[in-house]
Amino acid sequence: KKIVYQFEIQNQSTEFSQQDLQVRWSFMMERADGRSFQTAPGEKTTVLPFGRPVTVETEAISLTERTWHGAQGRSGELGQVIQGYGLQILTQEGQLLMEKYEPDSLKSEIHWQAVAAPLAPVQGIQPWPRRLMPLRQNPAPMPAPSGAQ
Repeated sequence: KKIVYQFEIQNQSTEFSQQDLQVRWSFMMERADGRSFQTAPGEKTTVLPFGRPVTVETEAISLTERTWHGAQGRSGELGQVIQGYGLQILTQEGQLLMEKYEPDSLKSEIHWQAVAAPLAPVQGIQPWPRRLMPLRQNPAPMPAPSGAQ
């Protein structure tokens, strides 16, 4: 299942009404096992004119779910649930102008550093675990077992 959120934002200040502003968001989801995780971060640059609402739309958020059918007509669903979101509006210089969390308790759970900084490769660390590394094209010949003639 895919869900798209729309945030309607109305600027109540003339101070930043003619400037490009950064609108960024992130969602908290809960897995079927009850564990929470941050997902679907995004951002858009937009102008928020004074007194006029502007709608900002997220990319589609994918939710995984499973439906099961059992004996005697029993069935059910199991899947991910969106717990809520965090939304921030910043100037191009990074000054925080506004933030909103729904529910408010997510303020301590959403980590904006993860949204702002793209993942960069770390020097000296393989991008894939060794067991998942692609096979070599020309492997070295295998040594003959000892005692073989």
